[in-house]
Amino acid sequence: MLNIHSFYQSKFPHLAAEFEGGSLYLIDLPIARPGFEKFISAWLIRDQTRNRTLLIDPGPASTLPRLYGALEELGTPSIDYVLLTHVHMDHAGGMGDFMDTFPKAKIVAPSNGIKHLVDPSKLLAASLETLRDMVEVYGEMEAISEDAFADPGDVEGVRFFMTPGHAAHHQAIFYDLEEDFPILFAGEAAGTYIGDVEGKTFYMRPATPPRFFFHSAEESIEFLIKSSFSMLCYAHYGWVRDGKRFLLKALEQMRLWRNFVEKHSGTREELIDIVLDKDANLKGFFEFSTEMQRRERYFIDNSLKGFIEGAISEKRKKAIP
Repeated sequence: MLNIHSFYQSKFPHLAAEFEGGSLYLIDLPIARPGFEKFISAWLIRDQTRNRTLLIDPGPASTLPRLYGALEELGTPSIDYVLLTHVHMDHAGGMGDFMDTFPKAKIVAPSNGIKHLVDPSKLLAASLETLRDMVEVYGEMEAISEDAFADPGDVEGVRFFMTPGHAAHHQAIFYDLEEDFPILFAGEAAGTYIGDVEGKTFYMRPATPPRFFFHSAEESIEFLIKSSFSMLCYAHYGWVRDGKRFLLKALEQMRLWRNFVEKHSGTREELIDIVLDKDANLKGFFEFSTEMQRRERYFIDNSLKGFIEGAISEKRKKAIP
């Protein structure tokens, strides 16, 4: 049986869960900027039954020293597979340097995202437009050899499903367990979560930067809701036991924000204040430090921009005869 641990009772690297013959760790990857703690989750699976170690979404280049330190602390001299939910800089930006350190590891990435890891120039250009100065904070993104990639079917007991929305190439990862439902690594399909494992106290928001595809994201979350799994792991940030509940919340929240955007005629800054006032899932914002509030306003703004630009794109398509 899967034994899910409480986040606040575990030490770094955080032991998230134990299962028959294995364990799951969250490796916290804070960015060197005020307010960017509890921000990025990398996940390490040590599976003695299958005799392998897997790393999920290892993070940007700037946090590699933190990642390497955690792997050393856990006594992890090698990685067999790196699994990516998507190839954005904050989750895959450090892969080039990582592969220099762990050259025997094989990468499983979304098929239509691999080209951006082999040649990251277009991804970097798009990231500069969307994330602006955060690109420098995440660090350099180095190219990866095509030989480093493995076929998803090579990784026994792991299933990959396309979940577009946050990114067109986004995928969810299900890690099968022998005596329980699988562990779901949802990436950013279900948005961002900061809170306790039981979901008693939490903050959550959509992760919907431009280019955002609302209907694709909606279908992706609906698919995950219908799936069977034992716990939900986020790329931002942490894990929850009752994943279905928070997938439903993510779906409702996304529809709520879309409604706000459709009815609003003022500035985006005014819209930020509206969602902070009207969306109960954001009430934890007011408990954050000033620096974390500044961070979250930045990403709320970016997510609203995704909704706005997506709505404009939809109207243009409808206007074409």
